Amino acid sequence: MSVTSRVDSYLTNMKMPWEKELPAGSMVTVGAVECYIQKDKDELKFEKLWTKTFQSQVIVLHWDPSSCLLLAG
Repeated sequence: MSVTSRVDSYLTNMKMPWEKELPAGSMVTVGAVECYIQKDKDELKFEKLWTKTFQSQVIVLHWDPSSCLLLAG
């Protein structure tokens, strides 16, 4: 993702002082995390389970396998 498109997303997501509220669906995602599962161990075929989008830049991801938690910050 280029710096220009990231800045554009931040500006689009900002609520300006003269705006009463942001219109529904006007938020532009800056990043996303997608989760896939491998159907068959012998084949490289995957199925997407879910996608989580973010309106701000995610810098750190941590996966804890013992508790099955994905932390984003």
